[in-house]
Amino acid sequence: MVSVLQQESAEIAENEICESKSMRITHHRGGKIRSTIAALRPTAGRVGFAASLTGYPYLELLYIAREIHPGNNRVVLTCFENNTMWQRFFFAGVALLLSSAVLTVVADADSKAEKRAATPTQWEHRVSKVFFPDAFKELKGTRPDYEVGSRNSSATAPTTSGDSGATGGTANSADGTFAWSKLVSAVTLQDEIKSHQPLLAADVKSLQVFKGGSYKNARRSFSVLAVAFAIVNEYDKESRWKNQAAAARDLFARAGFNCKTATDQSFNEAKLRWQDLGALLQGETVTPPSSVEPKNQWGKVANRAPLMIRLELAQQDRLAPWTANAGDFNKSSDAIQHEAELIAAIAEVLTRDGQDDAGDETYVGYAKAMQHAAQQIVEAAKSGNAEAARTAAGVLNKSCNACHADYRS
Repeated sequence: MVSVLQQESAEIAENEICESKSMRITHHRGGKIRSTIAALRPTAGRVGFAASLTGYPYLELLYIAREIHPGNNRVVLTCFENNTMWQRFFFAGVALLLSSAVLTVVADADSKAEKRAATPTQWEHRVSKVFFPDAFKELKGTRPDYEVGSRNSSATAPTTSGDSGATGGTANSADGTFAWSKLVSAVTLQDEIKSHQPLLAADVKSLQVFKGGSYKNARRSFSVLAVAFAIVNEYDKESRWKNQAAAARDLFARAGFNCKTATDQSFNEAKLRWQDLGALLQGETVTPPSSVEPKNQWGKVANRAPLMIRLELAQQDRLAPWTANAGDFNKSSDAIQHEAELIAAIAEVLTRDGQDDAGDETYVGYAKAMQHAAQQIVEAAKSGNAEAARTAAGVLNKSCNACHADYRS
């Protein structure tokens, strides 16, 4: 006969933690230690089973973890007792299967954990010749402040005036808030937001197209839109959609996260958000989510991966060819300013609390170097200096490559 002895929380004793991420749990009955079992160590976002082969060679008790609470190191166990030999063999088989499944999941998760590649002891010439020995020495002007932690820290750049991209001085407004207008103009934000409407129209044309690969493009568009509206939400000057920026930010952010996979549900949501974007462009009001946070929480706005794709599009596919010679530069000066301002703004976003590696001083240094080079490109585009733009674009390319060598998995 099989009976449920109890269904309760059990403290996890961490006196024996094995490499397999298991630990010992001691169950007391009647003032005596009844059995000791092995269980999957609770880990954030992971649910597992705990099974017991107690009283070897006989199985006396079987434990199955119904809930795991990593925050307080507790598991809720259901304990079964059996009194017949065949049931002992049956439960022994169940316990072994569950334990095997748990170890397989843990091993698979561990094998997929992101690991940074070891730094080469010596670079080959074909690699080293592509990079400056020190990209920071190639930058012109005052070196930016790499201080992390305070969003009111200074971000120096070439001095200029006006309400567009590369205005210089500190990136602070008179009231002490961050001056986004010194990195990106309201016009650039508006134009970038508008540009994604036809792109998304193609991505959500049909379920077949979406699942055929366009969901990746949709993810990038929604992520960039979420960042753009997040910046509008904090913008230090007048900007279109400011009164709806927080709601739009959350709508597009959720769609960007959900479009990481192609499902019927993510397709339907993507199509609704494309319609919302069209409504915003027409001057209409969109229905906000049930709960909207007034302040930006940058870790919830967008993942780094789709933003990096947008940065590569701006740097490699647009700025590099447009600044290669004076002819292309002169034909594309407005587009060059748009892409460079967007790079400067996204570089700032990547250093905000909640973003991956935002607390890493070296990583923040790369982001600030990229931002500074982009601001120099804006200055060159505004003054019509093709040679300065080409030089700054080369610095931007090398700083991006150096960052990728250290941080791209």
